[in-house]
Order: sequence, then structure tokens, then C-alpha cells
Amino acid sequence: MSVSLDQSADAEFLRFVARFCGMNLGSAATGRLRVRLGKTTELYEPTTIAKYLARAADREHELLGQNPLERATVAMWMDFARGIDRCPPAASATHWQVLESSLERKTYLAAERVTLADAALFWTLYKAVSNFSAQQKDQYNNLVRWFDQVQHTVDVDKHILLGLLVEVFSVVFVEWHVL
Repeated sequence: MSVSLDQSADAEFLRFVARFCGMNLGSAATGRLRVRLGKTTELYEPTTIAKYLARAADREHELLGQNPLERATVAMWMDFARGIDRCPPAASATHWQVLESSLERKTYLAAERVTLADAALFWTLYKAVSNFSAQQKDQYNNLVRWFDQVQHTVDVDKHILLGLLVEVFSVVFVEWHVL
């Protein structure tokens, strides 16, 4: 498998997901965002690549769901995360309220454990929730609780820091081989 990552937000997300899955893609800054599998197969969409990375790390059932309902729920929340990226900032409060309501009686979004859906949404919301005012923390207390739980469950701060370091010390192209 060869990986080509540019310096886009999607590439940063995939570096984070790879580290979350226990893989190291390194950094690359050439061409379009893609994963090449052999001579004729390439993956381009960030969500598809993220799911592939979970499978390649042999963590599919843990991170993508252990049954059809969990898999569908993980997919739904990953789509939700991508949707947040595409919406204007004015829609943020609506997204936060959806998450607030959904997390009212749950620790994690899709299962009784952290999944790729939690990682994707954590990544998407990191800057916003980290900068919540005291009033927002009170208003979205379930979202803040979930954010703190995910952050401490998977040591996400370390992944964010590594992501920043990778970005600073990026190289032109990385080829990564699955052992």
C-alpha cells in the first residue's frame, strides 16, 4: 500500500485516524489524497480511507462495529462528522445540540466503547470544543463530557500533538508497507 497525503484538512484527519488505529503513515505532500493498493486500485474519499485503515490495522470489529447496527451507527456518525466540515460556522450550534441530545444517555456515540465515529467527531470538533466558553460548557455538558472521555480514553491529546509535529516535519512522499 502506498499513501499520498497532501497538506489538506482531510490528510490531517487521515494521519490522526491512522495513529488512532495504531498505524503510522508518516507524512507526504505530493499529488492528490489517495491510498494505492496494487496497480489498479486506489481509494480517494477520506471516510473510505479511514475505514480501510481500521481494517488494515486489524481493528475492524472494535472500531467499525461488531454487528450490523453498530456498523451502521458508526457510518452514520462518520457521515455526520464530514457534514459538519462542509457546513457554515453558523450551523455549529445545531450540530452541537444534535450531539448533546444523542449523548444524553450514552458514553460513546455508536457502541459501549470508543469507535472510529468517536475519533472522527473528536477530530472535527477539537478546536471548537476546546475553546468553549463556560456558558457553552454548561449548555452542552453531555458533549463536553463525551469530548473529555474520548480524549482520555484513547490519549487523543498525544495524537493531536503528533499530528502537529508530523505537519511541521513533513516530507514530500511516503510509501508505507503493511507488514
